[in-house]
Amino acid sequence: IRIGLFEPLLDGLQVALGTYGAAPQPHEKMIAGFTAGALGGGLINPIDVAKTRRQALGGATGHQHHSAGALAALRSLVVDEGFKGALQGIGTNTVRGLIGPGSQIA
Repeated sequence: IRIGLFEPLLDGLQVALGTYGAAPQPHEKMIAGFTAGALGGGLINPIDVAKTRRQALGGATGHQHHSAGALAALRSLVVDEGFKGALQGIGTNTVRGLIGPGSQIA
């Protein structure tokens, strides 16, 4: 998601700044990269929460539980804990996406 968002965000930023068509400046790339990273972190957060919950089911033994897939895990998370449960940690994931991958894309 992050990499896929970078080019459209960079193009949109250059259009807004009136520099579209010119070589992207470092500050434009950084803004687009940080924005793509933050959006990617926020959008992926519910899937990350569901994945972490499924991993925690294994406990210390690492026992594998039957899973119907990622969408079923996400649906079960929302049913059990509500939409708020799926958004736990969204601030941390957004900041992590902004600083880590966001700076690498730029």
